[in-house]
Amino acid sequence: MERAIAKSNNVYFIKLANQEHLEEYMATLYLKTGMFLHGVGGYYYNKPVLNATQEDKWRTLWRKTEFNTKPRYDPNNIHKTRAKGISGMAWGQGELIATPAAVARLVSGVANDGMLLPNRYALKIADSTVAVKSGIKLAEDPRYAALLKQYMIEQSAPKTPILGIKVAGKTGTPERIVRNQSVNDGWYVFFAPKEKGSGYMVVCIRIESTRGSSDAVHLAGNHVIPFLLKKGYIKSMETETTTEE
Repeated sequence: MERAIAKSNNVYFIKLANQEHLEEYMATLYLKTGMFLHGVGGYYYNKPVLNATQEDKWRTLWRKTEFNTKPRYDPNNIHKTRAKGISGMAWGQGELIATPAAVARLVSGVANDGMLLPNRYALKIADSTVAVKSGIKLAEDPRYAALLKQYMIEQSAPKTPILGIKVAGKTGTPERIVRNQSVNDGWYVFFAPKEKGSGYMVVCIRIESTRGSSDAVHLAGNHVIPFLLKKGYIKSMETETTTEE
């Protein structure tokens, strides 16, 4: 998995999802972070806490459609079903739809020891600090999140000359069909330590109809990261490592 994330090996994740039957686990992550599958799911401005009945209906639909791909996954011919059902989900293609905010929420769980903290739209109301609510567990064990964090650091290490600092990140180049033509989008999601205090800032960049993820990485390095550094929002992962040691 370390090499697959560092090298963005999609075939590895297609095999893993199908052969280990991870579809239900993936669906749970999609529901928690606000992604759509087969046109349903998604995130609410204030997501209802008690939404199990509706989510069960969505899962029932997915089991009939995305989890029941025809033709079936063939490990000897992955290309045939690579963008369908479970394979497409694991690849970030097919019927899976995610906004930059949803991807950022997912990665914030990696940065935060496997916990997704709910949004706070106001820090204070009438001089009273708004309490931080308990988080949603994305990873069953914090060690899983720690491993993904390390793998994301490795994935972005070669991009340090472009970014100017060391971050933990992951690229993506999903395909969309627009007016019967295949279109590539460029994605880059990354996080870096906050300049002051504990925690991280997560950023997700999406560029539509472009060559691929390299454009998103260059946008981060040329504009986004310099702005965040200038405003004192983030610092390099190297600074964090030195401090911990």
